[in-house]
Amino acid sequence: MQTVEHLTITSGSLKLSAAARGQGPVALFLHGFPDSGAIWAPQFDLLPPDVRVVALDLPGYGRSTRPHAVEGYELRFLVGHIVAAIDAISDGSVVLVGHDWGGIIAWAVAATHPDRVRRLVIVNAPHPALLARRIADTPEQAAASSYVARLAAADAEAKILDTGLDVRQLDGRMCLQGCQRNWRHQVRPVLAGVLQLLQSSWFVHEL
Repeated sequence: MQTVEHLTITSGSLKLSAAARGQGPVALFLHGFPDSGAIWAPQFDLLPPDVRVVALDLPGYGRSTRPHAVEGYELRFLVGHIVAAIDAISDGSVVLVGHDWGGIIAWAVAATHPDRVRRLVIVNAPHPALLARRIADTPEQAAASSYVARLAAADAEAKILDTGLDVRQLDGRMCLQGCQRNWRHQVRPVLAGVLQLLQSSWFVHEL
C-alpha cells in the first residue's frame, strides 16, 4: 500500500483539501453529494503507482473550507475552483473523474476548459443535454429524476433533518446512509448551498 499525502490547495479565499498518492500523470477525482473525497479511497490502490491519484474534497465538504455565501456554490464558481486545483496539482491537464454532482461539475469543466481535461470519466451523471431530452420525452426518466425537485423544495432541509438524513420519505429509491456521523460538521453546513445549486440548475425546471 502506498503512502497517502494530504494536500491543501488555495482557490481564491477557499482552502481545498485533497488526498494524493503516486507520481506521474494526474487523475483528479470529484465526489458527489453528500460524500467527500474519502469515497475514492478504494480506488487509490487499484491504479498503478505511476499515476498521480488526487481525491478532492469539494468546497464545503470534508476538510475543505466552505464559501462565505450560498452563492459560492453556483456552478461557475465550482468550475473555477476545480480549474484552480488542476493548475495547482498538474502540468495543466488531468484525467478528470466525476461521480454524481461531481460528475455534473466535471461535465462543466470539460465543456468550458477543454484544455484542462485530457480524459473525462463520468460515473452516474449523464450528459446534461441528454438528460434534459430524456426528462422532457420519457415519463420514466422524468419520474426517476423527480427526487432532484424534491431536494430543491423549500422544505427539503427540514425534511432531511427530521428524518435523520434518511431521505426515503423524499424518494423511495434513495437513502443516504453512513453520513449521520458527519452531519453536523460536513453535510448540514453545505446543504443550503447544494440546495441552491439544485434550485438554480437548468433541469430542475424540466421536472
